[in-house]
Amino acid sequence: MDRIELEKLTKEELINLVLEQSQQLKTIKQIKIKHLFIHPTNVMVVIATIVVLSISIGGFYSNSDWRLAWFSNLRPHFAMISALAVIWFLWRRNKVMSGVSLASLLINCIVLFPFFIQPSVAIAADNALDIVHLNINRGRADMSSLDAMAADVVFLQEVRPEVVDRLPGLFPSYTVVRSHPIRGSEGSAVLLHKESPLEIIGSDIINLPDYSTRPLIVTEAQFKGRSIKLLSLHLSRPDNEQNDAFQKTELDAAAVWSREMQQQGYDVIIVGDFNVTPWSNRFTKLLADGQLNDSLRGYGLQNTWPSTIPSFLRLPIDHALYSDGWATVARSTTAVSGSDHMVLRVSLASSDLTP
Repeated sequence: MDRIELEKLTKEELINLVLEQSQQLKTIKQIKIKHLFIHPTNVMVVIATIVVLSISIGGFYSNSDWRLAWFSNLRPHFAMISALAVIWFLWRRNKVMSGVSLASLLINCIVLFPFFIQPSVAIAADNALDIVHLNINRGRADMSSLDAMAADVVFLQEVRPEVVDRLPGLFPSYTVVRSHPIRGSEGSAVLLHKESPLEIIGSDIINLPDYSTRPLIVTEAQFKGRSIKLLSLHLSRPDNEQNDAFQKTELDAAAVWSREMQQQGYDVIIVGDFNVTPWSNRFTKLLADGQLNDSLRGYGLQNTWPSTIPSFLRLPIDHALYSDGWATVARSTTAVSGSDHMVLRVSLASSDLTP
């Protein structure tokens, strides 16, 4: 519009023209700002979605590379990222990427869903064997609350020599069945409640495999007519290729030990810091080869490590497993100061036990 045309406009028309131009400039500015924000974000979400989908699929082939095994532990995090990506791409009306992110979400949810399904087993809760486990973070954990839990048996890991002398004072209701303190992070101890019906027959130190330098406490016990072998199992952290390979060897050895004990007529209960998640290939292999059941089934994820971050970001790496004939009647986790692990409490019972 030239100067002559502008002079012909009325005052009202000029005001409307100015307002119209102002609105157009504002709209252009908003589009530019929106473009500057959304475009880079969209690129990042696309890349993240493709990476998460790739690792989620690769997790099924984690035996081929230790890094795939490590990242496969993060399936809950991948599910959360995928859910957010689905919402983002639906808002962006991107059908292709909505489908990709939905596929990633479904893959991880399918893996995690069974942990929320409660097994249908008839169990009398008053027959329960109550177990508490805690990685005490090289003795730094505040254990003052554990005695009041009144569990039948307490498993402690990362027990150092200076901790052993404190155990009778920290656990006045318990007897130390066996302690094997070590200056590093491989020591352990087993304590029995003085009023527990669990009868200790004996205890021993074993290595799984035989050449491992990590000593493990095995306790033989009787519980209402059942002979039990209880193993405090603390596995290596798979933070590099060598340690990852050795952890698989440890799990294979634990499976062999479990089968041998069951063949000898014992029930088997294995408790400890496994440094591996329950949906990993090596963990499910332990269950199958060792003829064991996971106490976590039906109780959600109950993430235990690291306890210093929000629960939904943690991983469940502390476990309690048992042979056939037993079932989980209660399972919970509790935070204590000083430890990077949550306290794991599990109650197990058998349908053929009588009060």
